[in-house]
Amino acid sequence: MNRTPLARLLALALLLAAGTAWAYEAGERVANFSGVDAAGRRHSLDDVRGKPVVLVVWSSKCPASRSYGPALQRLAKRFAGRAVFLGIAPSAGETPESVREGKRRAGIEFPVLLDAGGRIARSFGAVMTPSVYVIDGERILRYQGSVADRPRDPKQPHLERALEAVLAGRRPPRAKTRVVGFRIQY
Repeated sequence: MNRTPLARLLALALLLAAGTAWAYEAGERVANFSGVDAAGRRHSLDDVRGKPVVLVVWSSKCPASRSYGPALQRLAKRFAGRAVFLGIAPSAGETPESVREGKRRAGIEFPVLLDAGGRIARSFGAVMTPSVYVIDGERILRYQGSVADRPRDPKQPHLERALEAVLAGRRPPRAKTRVVGFRIQY
């Protein structure tokens, strides 16, 4: 049996699939993105040029997103003026109302953009909520992963350490950590 055509077809399929799975990696420059929050206000990465941005991929339907809400808001408050926190809600079925209610229940005050279809989240390779990404003031992705090892009293506050390092002009101790949460339903 001649397997060459089958092997070529399989190789082509793998190449095409790999092309659709592209996502930013730590050390890469992030392109501008924009979206509208639940209050109807437009936000973009260009709006905060020169400041680090913490991008939070979040869902009003995700228990893990809600449980990390207080920790995220504490960090947003602690780093206010030095870094910008911005959420995106890519899950299917998210509406301005569900995002507003989810933010209220989670104690989040920073803007959360509606990311219908997950265009922004997919560009970062997000598959779970909550996932966080630290982008430095030069638009370089410096950290991607989890907020911490657990919502309360974390032993490994990954996001906090990454943001402190970026603000001090250093690389984070870890550029990537594993996210534990719920799969995004695009």
